[in-house]
Amino acid sequence: MDAYTPTLVALLILLAAVFLHQNKSRSAPLLIITHVGGEKLGTIGDELVIFRARFLQIYSLAIAADWLQGSFTYSLYKNTHRLTEATIASLFITGFLSAGIGAFFAGTFADRFGRKRACLFYCFLYAVSCLLILSPNLKTLFIGRVLSGLGTTILFTAFEAWMIAECNRLGFGDDDGILNSIFGTMSVLNGVTAIACGLVSQLLVKLTSSEKAPFIASIICLVPASYLISTSWVENYGPRIFTVTYVTTFLEGSMYIMVFSWAGILISADKPSNNSASLPFGIIFASFMSSMTLGSYIFEIATRNGNHSLQASSHAIQIALSFAASGLLLAVMFERAIFRFWALCLFELSLGIYFPAVAYVKGILVPEEHRAKIYGAMRVPVNAFVMFVLSKVEDTDESREDRLVVCSGLLLIGIVLTARYMHALELLKA
Repeated sequence: MDAYTPTLVALLILLAAVFLHQNKSRSAPLLIITHVGGEKLGTIGDELVIFRARFLQIYSLAIAADWLQGSFTYSLYKNTHRLTEATIASLFITGFLSAGIGAFFAGTFADRFGRKRACLFYCFLYAVSCLLILSPNLKTLFIGRVLSGLGTTILFTAFEAWMIAECNRLGFGDDDGILNSIFGTMSVLNGVTAIACGLVSQLLVKLTSSEKAPFIASIICLVPASYLISTSWVENYGPRIFTVTYVTTFLEGSMYIMVFSWAGILISADKPSNNSASLPFGIIFASFMSSMTLGSYIFEIATRNGNHSLQASSHAIQIALSFAASGLLLAVMFERAIFRFWALCLFELSLGIYFPAVAYVKGILVPEEHRAKIYGAMRVPVNAFVMFVLSKVEDTDESREDRLVVCSGLLLIGIVLTARYMHALELLKA
């Protein structure tokens, strides 16, 4: 047995224990508060349950299409298509450039033509990008990265914007607890889906002896997602005015740098016994996603019983930034692959804490009518930062370590910036 599988098993056991503990101590089911004769009456929201289940079903298929590719993209470029490290970096840069440019238009497109149409467009773009990545032709691969970048921007803007607008239309948006519950479930579902996708991709590659299999499976996920969106969603729109600040740049940018770097970081450690062909990429990826999901559970437990607020989210974001910076620095300090792996697991745990906290803040502070545009605009500085860092990539250990050090330093700065930003928001809210 490789050294990575025991860590995955331990993380899954820990996740299962946290899950069982959470469900055992979970408070009463979410109620919709209605007013009758001047008095509040709590009733179980059957319509809310149906809405949430349908949305999460489609959302899980959409993110599965993305996560299925996560563990083998680098390996497919490196081992199947035989590309150099610099060429792979160029492909990743192209994807981030596409996403950055697309961020200027994704929100406008979704607001003007409809968020439902934008989500359907994501399914189309991502399916085509999956087909193109199977080709050994370099020009085709670059086109695939362009489409993938555009699709990713839509995935992280239009789906959430549609859900919030629909909650408001159905009358659920006035209760912060409802949106908080959906955001928390989305975060946990995102992690669970990613874990499953890492394991499924590893199994598919093993069964087919082809690193192209996960990308075909991604297309299969997009077909039912498109059908369900087209048949069960209503369209919603938004105005064309937006203003935004880019408080998410530091951690999300570091996350994408890590997406590109983690395989090379582990391969470069223990060089006599480590190589790209022997590492269980799917198991490693599933372990990362297990760590991220554990972080989401930690956040959900910490903010239970009315503890969810802008101040609580501010603290959660600061803690996440601290963990992320520590994880990246430890990955540089350690020379053994397994220790680097554990350090990167700490980084992933920080993401699990970070995303539901940021989703809560955005859900409160971003006006619904500007939501899709602002969410799209938030992708611009993230992708600009990632493109700049990846443009400096060299196929050396020093280059990989420098990337992590740069990201860690920016995360430490982000702690201070987030504290000041959130404090200002609290004053405005008061």
